[in-house]
Amino acid sequence: MPSESKRSRFFDPRTRNRDRKRRSGDALTVLGMLGDATGAETLIAAVRSFERFDQGDGLRPRGDVTISELDSLIIALGRTRDRRAVPPIVEKLKLVRGDTQLSHIRAVSEALGELEDSAAVETLVWVMTRHQTYVDGKPVTMCGYAIHSVADAARLAGPGGEDLRARAMSVRELLLASALFRCGDQQGWHATS
Repeated sequence: MPSESKRSRFFDPRTRNRDRKRRSGDALTVLGMLGDATGAETLIAAVRSFERFDQGDGLRPRGDVTISELDSLIIALGRTRDRRAVPPIVEKLKLVRGDTQLSHIRAVSEALGELEDSAAVETLVWVMTRHQTYVDGKPVTMCGYAIHSVADAARLAGPGGEDLRARAMSVRELLLASALFRCGDQQGWHATS
């Protein structure tokens, strides 16, 4: 038999309605993840309700990255392949900075790659090439982090292989470049020429 607090929570209409909305949103996210555009409009509104990125996740030693609530919404929206999804996802892409968590970059890149819409090319190029921050007095972009050999990877990982910064930057570049390629910039940076 449920306790009194569980029973009262279940019968409280405010809680019941809030839970119903959450479950409905979860169902639309699942449908989107499965490529069903039924809830695209609701997913668009949910993505736009976030003014900035939520708590994301960075690269872990095993190479995995968990996704946040917003990341999940963005990926689901991209998988709907509904063209109305491009503007809200590009809006989130414009928020990407040098310190943006990898999970957010992964979500935006994956979603835009699924949509394969050339409308995202210019913003992808801009995000990849603009100066994000300065390190040792030099401007840093999202490009130029290729690791060319196992020896380079080992050297960059430092003693004990625990320094993930170089690998994370390389993964960011690969994610964004993959989205750029899938959105149509197959000639290489044509938007900047």
